[in-house]
Order: sequence, then structure tokens, then C-alpha cells
Amino acid sequence: MKSDSERVASLFPQLQVSLYKATPETRENVQRVVEELCEIFLGASPELRAEIVSYVRPNYSHKFFWFAELMSCVAVRKSSPEDVRMGLTALIVENNNFDFRDMLMILFLIYHSAVKLGLDPLQLFDGAASLAVNEDLAEIVRAFPRRSPHDRSLATFRYEESGQGESFRYPRVDPTRRS
Repeated sequence: MKSDSERVASLFPQLQVSLYKATPETRENVQRVVEELCEIFLGASPELRAEIVSYVRPNYSHKFFWFAELMSCVAVRKSSPEDVRMGLTALIVENNNFDFRDMLMILFLIYHSAVKLGLDPLQLFDGAASLAVNEDLAEIVRAFPRRSPHDRSLATFRYEESGQGESFRYPRVDPTRRS
């Protein structure tokens, strides 16, 4: 049986695919791999968490962002706190390797889904931040639910809610659209 370290090393090469025009099978595999990495991360020692994030490069960041955004919607569709947690964990694993503004947009969606499900965002985000390898990322995650209500609103981030049940999603609002 493979050690967690060996499993992690075998999973990252599976993320060397493009999600642009990806087949459903490719997307399902990326989702499975990111979810497995998040599960390993959640149960890992600080040393293994550092090893996991050491594999993340900017070209992998998009897969973790995509997964976290997907989980923000799936969590609401299924009323699943665990999916909120997995989405937030994906952002912690991504480790702020790309542009933090992209991460912030997804962090907002996770926050909004947590609130929508009645979860305690302070507890959730503080818990996730405690697992972060990167202290700057930990501070961003800890601070997010403490922002003013305006600075964490759907309108500020130019999103809206759409659909119910299995069709729920967070579409971007076109800034040129007139109400």
C-alpha cells in the first residue's frame, strides 16, 4: 500500500490537463484528484501539508480554483457543509500560488455558500486558516469573514444567485447590464 506521500506524488501529474474544452470524463477525473488531495491534506501532519503544497505550481492553481468554485455551488445544491469545507480546503492547498485576487473571488463564493447553509463562517474560515502552510494566506482567509457586510456582498463581487436545487449557481453579473 502506498504511503500518503507516494499517493500525493502520483496524483499531481494527473492535473496536467487543460480544463478548457475538457471532456466530462476529464473534469470528473480532475474533481476526483483534487478532492483526494484535499482529503489527504485534511488528515495530514504539518510536514505532509507542506509537502503537498510544494507540488502546487501556478499551472495547477486553476484546477483548485475550478474545484472550489464548483464546490461552492454543489454545497448549496446538496445542502452540504462538507462540500463547503472541501472547497475552502482546495484554496488552502492551492496556497496562494497564483494571483490572490483570483483566489479571493472564489473565497467569496465559499463564504456566501457557508452563510447560505447557516454555517458559522468565522469558525469555518479560522479552522481552514489554521491548516494553511502560508501565513499570508492564513491571514487572508481569517480576515475574510470579518470584512464589512458590503465588502463581502454579492453585488460587490459582481455575482448573483441563479436557480434552485440542482440548477443553483453563481453567475457573474455583467457590469454593463442595466437593471
